[in-house]
Amino acid sequence: MRRWIRPKASWQNRKGGILPLVAVFIPVLLIFAAFSISIAHVQLTRTELRTATDAASRAGARKLSLSQNVEQARTAAIDAARKNTVAGTSLLLRPTDLDFGLAQPPSGGGRWAFVPATGSDPMNSIRVTGSRTEGSLSGPIPMMFPGIAKSFEPTKTSTATQIDRDIALVLDRSGSMTEFVDSSKGPPPWSNGEAAPKGSKWRALSKAVKAFLKALERTPQDEQVALITYSTTATHELDLSLNYKQILKQMKAHTDSFNGGRTAVGDGADLGTIAVTNPGFARRFAQKTIVVLTDGIHNEGKMPDSVALDAFKNSGVTVHTITFGGGANQTLMKKTAGNGNGRHWHAATDSSLVDAFEEIANNLPTLLTE
Repeated sequence: MRRWIRPKASWQNRKGGILPLVAVFIPVLLIFAAFSISIAHVQLTRTELRTATDAASRAGARKLSLSQNVEQARTAAIDAARKNTVAGTSLLLRPTDLDFGLAQPPSGGGRWAFVPATGSDPMNSIRVTGSRTEGSLSGPIPMMFPGIAKSFEPTKTSTATQIDRDIALVLDRSGSMTEFVDSSKGPPPWSNGEAAPKGSKWRALSKAVKAFLKALERTPQDEQVALITYSTTATHELDLSLNYKQILKQMKAHTDSFNGGRTAVGDGADLGTIAVTNPGFARRFAQKTIVVLTDGIHNEGKMPDSVALDAFKNSGVTVHTITFGGGANQTLMKKTAGNGNGRHWHAATDSSLVDAFEEIANNLPTLLTE
């Protein structure tokens, strides 16, 4: 008896069954692919819009702090936005897309509150609204696959605030600070306990500190300032305070009776860190900054670069450094500033020393509060 064996389906027969399925699924796959690409496109452009809006608010807040001029700040913000692209097109802002006002943290913590300024109200912030909408200068963002949607219209808001600072001035009081700024004049006649000579580096520093404090008084923020001096050892002269007159009084006391010594830069920076982190005087939301000045070479106590590294890593303290005159160790102080997430300035003359201090006074930190 023969068994009947069903013949295998031919390739032609199988193909006839598969092709309809392929014809159905390929369009579905293409739709899903287009949908995924469109979502990625939307997310990317939203990120670009956030970046551009943040850049504009930061630039505007910084210019507001430096110039104290709303129009200059508005121009800076608009220019910064234009330099950033969203979906391949520059973000264009109208003046009405920017608001100026005062931002402050709530006493119990949480979200910062922004209040638009009117008239002569105090201000420390700029709020930027970046839009790619039908009514914006840059227009809506076209979709990559118009079949899904023709376009989408994202909007982002960013507020940048120039925040208050608690600052410790850490000043060199070593014997070399009694030397003339103009080193060609040779060493002045001076002994410990006598007044610092006229034309000396200490007197030039006193003038620069006075200019620094005057610059702080012109800013809308409140900066508390502490005073640390150092020679062979470091001395905590004054706690953080808004009373700048006591700093000038203490500087004059040293001018009238100057006692020099060696150069313990690191010990001075260490006391400066303690001053701006002391909970009895330091403010919770203030940026902590120390400004370390030296005219010489560190030769006593803790290494300043190590102190600066610990200050920034452990307490978030920014360490700026200034070297004054030809005898200072610029290499070490640049490293110290780098370790403290700060900047280094070198002043060869008394006028450039004033410029350095004034730049630090006007270089207020910017915080994105929205």
